Amino acid sequence: MTVGARVTVHGGTVIGCDGYGYLQRGGRHVKIPQVGTVEIGDDVEIGSQVTIDRAALDATVIGRGCKIGDLVHIAHNVTIGEHTLVVPTVRIAGRAKIGSGVVLAGGAGVADGIVIGDGAVLGGTTVAYRDVPEGAILFGDPARPKTQQLRIQAVLDRLPRMERDLRKLLRRAASRDDED
Repeated sequence: MTVGARVTVHGGTVIGCDGYGYLQRGGRHVKIPQVGTVEIGDDVEIGSQVTIDRAALDATVIGRGCKIGDLVHIAHNVTIGEHTLVVPTVRIAGRAKIGSGVVLAGGAGVADGIVIGDGAVLGGTTVAYRDVPEGAILFGDPARPKTQQLRIQAVLDRLPRMERDLRKLLRRAASRDDED
């Protein structure tokens, strides 16, 4: 493990544990040796109860100036660019590549092998299952552009009333059919 200058690690954090790597062999799960390392750049702050897995072969990398909140999991072979904010309860799956200046808001998730472009923002509880372009601002599960997700949420909030109105219309139409 390599740790830069002026790094703060808060209580209960584990750095360099085995990544979650298994193969199916003969109907059993066989552990893949995790022989890589973790590299942490200068001026990084890591909150409480964070887990950073070491890489399977090369390195899990936390770039210079990153700020990582409490209760975050960073899986094996993840690379996080410089000055990225990882807010509490974020989950980043193995092999993900997070750019520089990214914001991963509380509870956000990044799926295995996903690339998040520089300066992108994932809002709270947003989950990225596909690569995210540079500078994108996404919300929701699955991650969508902010304006699209806000429109979807607005419709979802009105669905109970819309359903009630639709049932009334259907009853009215059925009673008219009965009259004919």
